[in-house]
Amino acid sequence: MLFQNPLINHLKNWLCFSLFAVFPILFVYFRNKSFIFEGGLGLPLILVLVSLLLIYLLFNRLNRKYTNNTLICIITAWWFLLYGHIYYSLLDLLQLPYSSFRHRYFLPLYSLLFFFPVLKIWRINTIPDKLIGLFLIIGVCLNLQFLVPMIKGGNVYATSKTEVVQNTNTADMPDVYYIVMDSYPNAGNLLKYYKYDNTPFVHQLQQLGFNVIDKAQSNYPYTYFSIPSTLNMEYINYFEDSVSLAKNNEDFPFTKIRHNKVADYFKQKGYKYVLYASAYEQLNDKSQADLYISNKLSINSFHESLIQLSLLNALNLEFYSQGVYKLCSNSFKLLPNTPKIKGNKFVFFHCLPPHPPHVFDKNGNFIYVDDNVENRYRQKKEYIGQVQFMNHKMIEMIGSIIKDSEQPPVIILQGDHGSASSERVENENEWAKYPSKELLIERFGILNALYIPEKYKIEIPAKHTPVNTFRFILNRLFNDSMEILPSKFYFARYRSPYQFKEVNWPAVYGLTKDSLVSTIK
Repeated sequence: MLFQNPLINHLKNWLCFSLFAVFPILFVYFRNKSFIFEGGLGLPLILVLVSLLLIYLLFNRLNRKYTNNTLICIITAWWFLLYGHIYYSLLDLLQLPYSSFRHRYFLPLYSLLFFFPVLKIWRINTIPDKLIGLFLIIGVCLNLQFLVPMIKGGNVYATSKTEVVQNTNTADMPDVYYIVMDSYPNAGNLLKYYKYDNTPFVHQLQQLGFNVIDKAQSNYPYTYFSIPSTLNMEYINYFEDSVSLAKNNEDFPFTKIRHNKVADYFKQKGYKYVLYASAYEQLNDKSQADLYISNKLSINSFHESLIQLSLLNALNLEFYSQGVYKLCSNSFKLLPNTPKIKGNKFVFFHCLPPHPPHVFDKNGNFIYVDDNVENRYRQKKEYIGQVQFMNHKMIEMIGSIIKDSEQPPVIILQGDHGSASSERVENENEWAKYPSKELLIERFGILNALYIPEKYKIEIPAKHTPVNTFRFILNRLFNDSMEILPSKFYFARYRSPYQFKEVNWPAVYGLTKDSLVSTIK
């Protein structure tokens, strides 16, 4: 018979344990596919499959029980790849803080669950080869759910073109910089939630010529809501009107960052679109940019998720933190050189700090802070250290840009959303349907500072929010007449990008912590 051929049997066995090994990896990948842009699926698949093949060959040298060894490889793969899934699920089920059950206690108990089946299988003399056929069917069924998205592949990009008058005479026009510091709060929130006085930094910005909006707020509480809103000059609640997409399409807000109206507008005016690669790799796509300053992470957030959900979590590895530190450090060196790029430029620079992971101390040295905690925003000393470093670095970089620019530039310096130290967990997916008063106040509060040359000075309302930032600036620079939208604020669950509820701030400030329903209209 065909399957009596030893080579065919080995291939069948390899396929069997490979199907079980790739399942946890594909599960993490496709569960988060909308939030993964720079990929990296190949590397973990190769490492796991090659490692299992070596284990299989080793066991075959020790005995000739090929079926037994195949089952042992399946158990070994799941022992390694499911560790974090089981660890976090158990803690969440028991509602225990992550610090209450250390890896050194959990790992031995967890491993015993896999050791005894392996020992039993190793001792059994023979396991029927037909069992491999059953496991093959189970493995195929497990992975079948990933077949359709793998065949479809790619993202749906939809760009709403902005109708503008062509203007190629931009020699005396200013460069425009949109600089975002992720999770950077306003001064009031830093004082309230972190006991940190940020007024020296605000004064430094004002001395450079910035208009710093007091008590500034974002229109949305998450990066992938707020940045597409700013870069498309509209509330993303209405984006679905421009393309026929399911309202639960998580990837759509990201496509509106990668292909945005503001960049299109500047390009039609004769500007170059300069995009700096971010440590938040979902923002990176060079297809719209005229110049893409690449600076890839060796270990991206997908790899980091796999590490956290595998047995490597117990080793407290810091590959991702090191990568973020190196990428950001290099970007900080490159940004001040941007004025040397010839021609008019619209520059988008997204900086992950002070958002966790905390990788910079206040002097810019690398630090590794255990991020195996429920909420890294509660690591307040480390968070403020990163804020202090970013303050110093921004003043240094912005001062250099202003000094070296032929024409005084326009600089937009904003946080995309605030911090979340008032919440028990950092994971937005676990936040309550109706967020607390403190979370709303903290999460929506941002830094919002505008540097506009004297020639183009405009009155910016005290209640200005990011959705109108480029409407104000483009109206002034190019004598456009875009409508200024009313300032509104929307909350939604992180994985439900169109189920928005408008925040009713008078109700928020008048409520107790237990009265949450009326905080949102």
